[in-house]
Amino acid sequence: MIRVGFPPIGGNAWQGGRNYLWNLLHAVSLVETPRIQPVLMCRAGEADDLALPGVERYERSGPWASARMVRAGSLGRYLLGRDIVEEHWLQRAHIDILSHGGPLGRSRVPFIFWVPDLQHRHFPEFFGRFEGKLRDSIYRSALRDAALVITSSAAARDDLVRFYRADPAGIRVLHFVSSPRVELARLPSRELLTQTFALPPRYFHLPNQFWKHKNHALVLDALALAPEVVVLATGSKEDYRNPDFYDELMARVRAMGLSERFRHLGMVSYDQMIALMRHSVAVINPSLFEGWSSTVEEAKTLGKRILASDLAVHREQAPARGRFFPTNDPAALAALLIEAWNSADEAEEQRAGNEAARSLPERMRAFGTYYQEIVLEAHGLAHVTVE
Repeated sequence: MIRVGFPPIGGNAWQGGRNYLWNLLHAVSLVETPRIQPVLMCRAGEADDLALPGVERYERSGPWASARMVRAGSLGRYLLGRDIVEEHWLQRAHIDILSHGGPLGRSRVPFIFWVPDLQHRHFPEFFGRFEGKLRDSIYRSALRDAALVITSSAAARDDLVRFYRADPAGIRVLHFVSSPRVELARLPSRELLTQTFALPPRYFHLPNQFWKHKNHALVLDALALAPEVVVLATGSKEDYRNPDFYDELMARVRAMGLSERFRHLGMVSYDQMIALMRHSVAVINPSLFEGWSSTVEEAKTLGKRILASDLAVHREQAPARGRFFPTNDPAALAALLIEAWNSADEAEEQRAGNEAARSLPERMRAFGTYYQEIVLEAHGLAHVTVE
């Protein structure tokens, strides 16, 4: 078995990253002929939510796990071309290859690098100058030194070629699939959700974090043109790049008189989020940019209708019940909201949900199987290079 190390990416600051890693580890557990052993490289208590069957944990502790040593390792990567601190931990855990971590430089342990998206290249105004340059440096380093690079979409792969002249032969497109973490029958009921959140009889669900590029403002403008429609939003209100964004957006909600029709329920549990999505009229993703949308994937998994911005990556995700609208056209979104609001059909929702549930196991298994093939290829390439 090839031991594959994973850092605990994502968390409260980026729930999409956490969901991605959970789904990848779950998909690996479904592979019919497993040839890799996932190992979480974490600190105590850092990745309890990722404790999946078949996933080992290697906990870092002591002086080598201090923030000072982590910084020293990063500095070594730039000065020496190797992160000897990270190599120390990988070798102690007998890791054969690192996946989805930071670039290791010319490491003794080969690595697979994951590029979720190149948003900083499309919307540099959402990033500080230093952060944009740092991402460029990291991506160039990874493209030079990684055994293979993974992107979640062909759109992201094409961006790597466009912006960094990357060789497509070293990039693999791995479309991730989302799976509910509990059986649908065990999700919170509509009645319980109503008691907890004072749900209206009907609503759309907008589950994106309140980051500026998620384009919540378009939904407000659309609601002004769709007077009966209610939207319930969930997700973190923290945007480290734009710390005032949430307060400014909610002030606009109040100024537009939309407080009863655009409600933020706050951070909810994953079970609650999926249940809210399941009982909605449809899901909305108005984002200006995505690498591969968790919102779209979760809607596909539930068989939900989704109204999504007309991005190339959303088209690539191809939700069976998707309708698309321009990112700057509130009237187009309002028309889709009204159409979905007036045509809601519980029998159709049940049929679509059942069909999605039947196809999910095979979709997840294919996701895990292709990831395993990428690991085997990367490990083989690294072995040939060393020899």
